[in-house]
Amino acid sequence: MQWYLEDLDGECQINASDNYESWTLVAQHSLSGVGFRMQDGEKTISEYVSFKIEDGLRIYRARVTNQNDGKTISFAGHVN
Repeated sequence: MQWYLEDLDGECQINASDNYESWTLVAQHSLSGVGFRMQDGEKTISEYVSFKIEDGLRIYRARVTNQNDGKTISFAGHVN
């Protein structure tokens, strides 16, 4: 399967809510982003995320601002 991470570059609203994700392509196989809420014109970041493909693995990392003492949690799985 071919992964086209550049297709994920940009911002999207989640389920017509006040919640959004914004992703930036930082390299051919790497994205970084933030999850945030827009309320009354104010942007509040709730998480910092990254996604990359490295050595045959898909690696997703998330740091949620009010969870896990601010530590980044990683998830990995093999690319099929």
